[in-house]
Amino acid sequence: ISTWIEGSVEKSRIHYNHNSFFIDGFGTSKLLDEIDEYYRDPSASRPELEISYRGAVLAMERLAGSREGEIARDYWFSRLTDLPPPPAIALSGAANRRRRSVLDRRSGSLEQPLWNAFKATAASRGLSASNVIVAAYAYVLATWANSDHFILSQMVTRRFAELHPQLTQMLGNFVSLYPLAI
Repeated sequence: ISTWIEGSVEKSRIHYNHNSFFIDGFGTSKLLDEIDEYYRDPSASRPELEISYRGAVLAMERLAGSREGEIARDYWFSRLTDLPPPPAIALSGAANRRRRSVLDRRSGSLEQPLWNAFKATAASRGLSASNVIVAAYAYVLATWANSDHFILSQMVTRRFAELHPQLTQMLGNFVSLYPLAI
């Protein structure tokens, strides 16, 4: 938190640097919502959680060791030999592999009516907007890789409310990576 005086008014700013190692996207949204809530109402309070992060991790480990967990593990291990390689994206001839890459941030947005039409069109075909976006991303990668057979890593948040109802209220990293064969 940084504070400064502007005119005769004290101002503050919260600086937040997201690291997906410690918190997933769902938890990040929850954290930012709670910060906003406390900003708007400093007297706001939330009940203490009944489960600790350690308790949540142990519950997930018990799930992994259960019959359902064994079935899932067997399924993924059986697929390993058939999974394709990652997309072979060619590097620029001028690329220096010993130098850290530099990313150029790009962004764009759709007007709400266009986004709503996009989601409605996807839904009319039995698809979610997220699935259509991943398909478009795979299509672009396939073009650059000159191959339509490769693997993508999909991050999926796993907050099993059936293990404990407060898992959806907890901050932490509950993400699993799932291979998506294209």
